[in-house]
Amino acid sequence: MLIMIYTKKRMKGMVLFMGKYKKLSSQKGGIIGGLFKLIIGIFILAIIIAFMDIKEDEDKVSDSMKNKIIKTLVENGFEEKKIEQVAYNYELRNERVEYRVLYENKQYKVRAYKNEQIIFIVDEKNNRVYENHEAMPISKDEMKEGIIYLFENQVGEYGKHDKFEEWDIVRYYIPAGKYKVTPLTNYSGFFIEKRKIFKNSEGFDESKMVRQIEFGDTKSEEIIEVKSDECILLVDASNICLEKQK
Repeated sequence: MLIMIYTKKRMKGMVLFMGKYKKLSSQKGGIIGGLFKLIIGIFILAIIIAFMDIKEDEDKVSDSMKNKIIKTLVENGFEEKKIEQVAYNYELRNERVEYRVLYENKQYKVRAYKNEQIIFIVDEKNNRVYENHEAMPISKDEMKEGIIYLFENQVGEYGKHDKFEEWDIVRYYIPAGKYKVTPLTNYSGFFIEKRKIFKNSEGFDESKMVRQIEFGDTKSEEIIEVKSDECILLVDASNICLEKQK
């Protein structure tokens, strides 16, 4: 008899416990389900925002610029039908704009001046697949007679390839004299250095630097003097013009 009473009490306790467990499980399931729905909602929202950003970046590319990029890619072996996207990336501080191209699930970067002249295109490993040695931040119509223009990556009338170890460096051998120098792009800069190349104490090719000039914006100017045994070396991504002074 005692055993039966004990057994009934135990069974009743187990039933009560199972009931509480189911209720607790139901509550936990509701919380987990709610969290899952919240995560899915956030994920979907992130996709929508990303899609909107991509669309906005695509809209920032003018039709003329988009056509120029596609034309340049096609001329360099790309298939137009495989170009999935041409979009704006960001503006650089030296009058340049960067665009991105999605081609066969690979991203390429396009650098161009604000006047839509393409400077170069690189792949994901930063290898140049195209380079324009005639790109200029200004048009030929804007160039004035009697002014010397030095553009990055362009040899032009005064440029010369000088060998420093295995590197070909373009330096500019302008006529000796005094000049007023004006930058054509923000943050341009250059070195005045001796033309003579010599081996330094470590056995590397070197030339003696005479003066370094750095500009902040295109409203800046500087008076310099270049002697007959000196030349000009542009800092990367720099463009300047020089007006001879009396």
